[in-house]
Amino acid sequence: MNCRLGPSILAASVLFAGTALCGPPRVIPQLYCNRDVYPPLRLTWSQDADLTQVTGVFPHPLLPQRVVLATRMGLSLSDDAGLTWKALPEATAEKVGMVQKVGFHPTEVDTFYLASASGIWMTNDAGTSFRQIGTKANGLAADAAQDILVYPADPFHHTLLAVHGSEAEGLSRSRDGGRTWDVLNPG
Repeated sequence: MNCRLGPSILAASVLFAGTALCGPPRVIPQLYCNRDVYPPLRLTWSQDADLTQVTGVFPHPLLPQRVVLATRMGLSLSDDAGLTWKALPEATAEKVGMVQKVGFHPTEVDTFYLASASGIWMTNDAGTSFRQIGTKANGLAADAAQDILVYPADPFHHTLLAVHGSEAEGLSRSRDGGRTWDVLNPG
């Protein structure tokens, strides 16, 4: 059997095996094995007049049918892989700011976080409501955030990391789910 490893499979096998590639042979996933011809993708693209000025597409890591879409006007959500979209009225640009990134909770499927021009926001009801959990007033390095991540090494998923881009140096970190923040490596 002749196998070719894709970069993500190779990285995953190194990370999860915990050893270098020069160790004993490991069982390798058969994802890329013996595939010389892949079936054609049957995708049809069509324009949706309601979704304009898209700035980001964020597929849910646990629910393959769920996608969050950021536009200049706000967020929309699809639970059918983009066939239909529902605008999230509590996540308009006027209410939460321009959304830069969406970070998903690793186990709670209806919880996700927004990094926006006005701070860090959270929903735990799939976007029906949002509350602001991060601003400069409660410890963020800056009100504007470029990215948000639920730190994967925290088994309780309470540690959040925010990146501010040119707005502020360093990372902002919360160890209590966003109630308080501190700045790592300022300057």
